[in-house]
Amino acid sequence: MNFATAAVITTLVSRTWSSRLRVAVPALLVALAICGGVVLRAAHAQETNPPPAAAPPPSGVVDFDVSLARKAFAIFRAPSLQVESEFRMDVKAPGLSFRTREQIAAVAKRAGKKFRSTVTMLPADGTAGSGSGPRFVVVGDGKQVFTHRPGLRQYAVAPRRAWDAGDDDLTVLGLLASTYLDGFLSDLASAFDAGGADSKMVLDAFKQSGASLTGKPETVDGVDRYVFTLDVSAGGNPTTYRLFIDPMTGALAQLELRTREKGLDLTMTEKVSRLSNSPNAVATPGTFTFAPPAGTKKVKKLAVEPMP
Repeated sequence: MNFATAAVITTLVSRTWSSRLRVAVPALLVALAICGGVVLRAAHAQETNPPPAAAPPPSGVVDFDVSLARKAFAIFRAPSLQVESEFRMDVKAPGLSFRTREQIAAVAKRAGKKFRSTVTMLPADGTAGSGSGPRFVVVGDGKQVFTHRPGLRQYAVAPRRAWDAGDDDLTVLGLLASTYLDGFLSDLASAFDAGGADSKMVLDAFKQSGASLTGKPETVDGVDRYVFTLDVSAGGNPTTYRLFIDPMTGALAQLELRTREKGLDLTMTEKVSRLSNSPNAVATPGTFTFAPPAGTKKVKKLAVEPMP
């Protein structure tokens, strides 16, 4: 596959991911807002007139674990986060199949949507080892985005709005950090907080918006996980977003996005090796600034497509 073809597919992946969720988000947030008000009123009523104890679910039925959902989605409400992960993208279609793998080390801050990400390419076949150093370093200070290619000794600067329009967020940040900065899952976390222990109204809100949220235990690569699955349909094409959670701690271990667009089956997987939202561990004063290294040339534009 040539560079141009891979670049087109990568852009398509990013636009598919962002547009699908953003099409569904307005209706979803309205439903969640209504849901939150209803739940709060219901909670107040329960304080004065406690309901009888709920009957246990039928045998074989697993309740949605709203307590674990609160822990799992809380990361999306944190003021900042730091993540180290491996991000993989698989694309399949008749006569076409390719994979890219990246090692991502990213820091993101909600206020101002600031970030710094260092991306190193990995062998696509899954073998151990890494590329010859960082493929690129990208820094967003809230107003501008600086892209640095150490191997080329070049860097470029773009206004934040222009960078956002280029749909490079997945390649640069991976699923977790890009979702965090997008902000819509923080509203979901707020809905669970407002809903208390009663998840039914929150889940009903998803159905009203044309989406669904489910959760159940699964064994993944021999490890017990609790998996939350968000299904969104937009334009007749389903998009599935899954979060794999450590059931003991509520820590996010893996994310997965599956969708289909123009005959392409797209799967993105991010395995998290380190995740922190501790303010002391996340950012230093210079984290979201960029100083060009000596001997580095400024150019008009630098590509960040995940190809060697």
